[in-house]
Amino acid sequence: MINLEEYPHNKESLLQLLERSRTRTLSHEEVAMWCFLFWSRWRSDEDDLFTKTDEMTIDMVMEIGEFWVEKPQYEVQVIIFKDEQIDMWIGRLR
Repeated sequence: MINLEEYPHNKESLLQLLERSRTRTLSHEEVAMWCFLFWSRWRSDEDDLFTKTDEMTIDMVMEIGEFWVEKPQYEVQVIIFKDEQIDMWIGRLR
């Protein structure tokens, strides 16, 4: 599980986590779960995330978090992002 003290729910943390997942030092599944938790907290406006989070970041968080939500539905065992997809997400965040 990703330590939220090291990676608070924000754009900068998302970029760092995507970079780590690209180099395989963090599983794609952990990134998807972190994004799902970010989205859940954003919807509840915890820590004022609703007003602090820009639209591009939350859109990306929702897109990546969907992999976590869909995992049991499609009986996927492991979430794996294509390198091109990770690069696209990183590029959109910068």
